[in-house]
Amino acid sequence: MKLPLLSGRQVAAALERLGFREIHRKGNHVKMKHSDGRLIVFPSTTR
Repeated sequence: MKLPLLSGRQVAAALERLGFREIHRKGNHVKMKHSDGRLIVFPSTTR
């Protein structure tokens, strides 16, 4: 099964709906954290 290509903005919106909040952005990477301690870093742009 092939997953759909999502933009960084779409990923950030989906993670925010799941309770993540952006804590840092540097260059083209975004760092988001959940209140339970989970942390995720992803590129904010797609190529």
